[in-house]
Amino acid sequence: MAQKRKAQDAFGKSNGQLSAFAVARLAKQSKATPAQASPPPLATVIGDEAYSNHADEHADGGAESDYDHAIENVQGNARSPKASSCMVLSAFDRTANSPDRKDGSVTVTIHNSQYVTCVGEYNLQVLQGLATLYGAVVHPGSGLQKVYAPSTHALPSITARRDNTVIRLSNVKSSMRKLDNLSPNFRNIWAAAPNTSQTFALLETAADDESQRILTPLEVDKTLQN
Repeated sequence: MAQKRKAQDAFGKSNGQLSAFAVARLAKQSKATPAQASPPPLATVIGDEAYSNHADEHADGGAESDYDHAIENVQGNARSPKASSCMVLSAFDRTANSPDRKDGSVTVTIHNSQYVTCVGEYNLQVLQGLATLYGAVVHPGSGLQKVYAPSTHALPSITARRDNTVIRLSNVKSSMRKLDNLSPNFRNIWAAAPNTSQTFALLETAADDESQRILTPLEVDKTLQN
């Protein structure tokens, strides 16, 4: 009895090409089960969104889009009053040392270990005593110190290291707030709108922030504060 041949011997080696019947069957299957289109990535949604420098002007009549949520997450400014309203940002005796406001500047007297915190851009000048900021010592001979404290970052506190320390905070002339016109990422991160002269706001608690942003104080190593 003759030995049976193997399929490879009978039909030859496969050349890797499909037959016309197999190609037609695959084409029929692909038409029967079309692939579902996946949603575009969030980066594409943001990139395709036209920026008009106005946060609330959208064609959907006020409904929040992925674009809105993405910008809020980048800025860290999503509204959450419960999370931040009780956060203490300044600690000083306001009844005995009420801030003296004049020509946009604020003069405050604070005692040892008391502190004040601001959001925005401002010039700091220690008129009397000793204070620390970002772990650095500031005294009357230090002159004006320009401070940048956007809401997207932890806010630095000005802490008195002696009793009867007098500090003055004043507005600055800066082009930083004009970045709002270049990208929505820089929107609503300072103390006021670009067309106003006040460049900072003194906050006792996070609830004092008019925009109700999530604000946190900067934590400096205690060894640097002494």
